[in-house]
Amino acid sequence: MNKTNKDNNFTVDSFLKIFPKSIHKTITDEFVDKMNNIVDDEELRKVYYEQVITYAVVINDGRYKLIDYMNATKYTMHKMMGDNNLESYIKTFPDRHKRMIKAGKTEKDISSFVSIYNGNALVNAIMEKALIPAYIFGQDLNARAMAKVLELMDGANSEMVQLKAAQEILERTSIPQEYKIKTDVTINDGSSIIDEYLNAFNKIAEKQITTIKGGSDISKIANFKIKEEIIDV
Repeated sequence: MNKTNKDNNFTVDSFLKIFPKSIHKTITDEFVDKMNNIVDDEELRKVYYEQVITYAVVINDGRYKLIDYMNATKYTMHKMMGDNNLESYIKTFPDRHKRMIKAGKTEKDISSFVSIYNGNALVNAIMEKALIPAYIFGQDLNARAMAKVLELMDGANSEMVQLKAAQEILERTSIPQEYKIKTDVTINDGSSIIDEYLNAFNKIAEKQITTIKGGSDISKIANFKIKEEIIDV
């Protein structure tokens, strides 16, 4: 039994350490060798190796098979590297895709299979875990998007496309609700200071969007500001 780890290759020993005992019986030399050949490119294999270890917690409850986890991790890896759903599916299941083509499946049929796979619970569980580093790495984009929204609020005429683009970046780089850090910092009524400011900003944004959509004079609310108060904490 190979227990060494060279060039980011998986080993039986490494699998036994990171995966729950309930699936240890499926971790054989043959299976590990197969997993080491699942990604051909050496640099890509390093990324895959790290992600398999990073997201292993999603199968701790024993609901998923190890092979399904390995495939789902490969699929999400390609998605996070910029491939669309179909491209990621083909790269993850090249033989399956070839069988579909040979069987006469249409592009619409294949797209349906891809859509179903993309929406399964295991893929979504891995993608959810991957959103936290996306939030961290997206801090600069988040700040720039916020600045753009404020810029549009102060001087836009009908720049709906720019506003929507800024909102999209904010949405994609914001930390998921379930991972937001809870703080004990509160104001007099017990609500979070951060929430108060976010609520104030959201009200401004809502007024701005309504104004843009209605074609009204944006200058009416361009100088609307968040009320500054001394907060006793």
